[in-house]
Amino acid sequence: MAVALRYRFRDVRVLTRSATVLLIGAMAAMAVITTAVSAAALGIGLGAAALLGAALCPTDPVLASSLVSGEPAEKSVSARTRRLASLESGANDGLALPLVLAIAGPPGAPMGFVKGDGGASSR
Repeated sequence: MAVALRYRFRDVRVLTRSATVLLIGAMAAMAVITTAVSAAALGIGLGAAALLGAALCPTDPVLASSLVSGEPAEKSVSARTRRLASLESGANDGLALPLVLAIAGPPGAPMGFVKGDGGASSR
């Protein structure tokens, strides 16, 4: 099951503001919440918790597909909401990658921030 993004540019343009709020606001909030919960529940350092939060914050397109496709969705969910969910779930994986890379650090750099030691650098 997959969600195909086959929307005309003008249809997407109408949803730009709502999609931006979801992509930036909701993803950031989910990353922060996941970071806090994983640090508290798992007892891992803030760096590792932040990396976990960034990796888990994107919406799964497979879950979104049940909202945007099929007869029940077409009957009970508006076309605008289905398009918005489809656009958001398709775009957020690519937008989460820079967040994960920013937390993990540049390639070859010491990764003390994500070792689970509370953010202390390795010595």
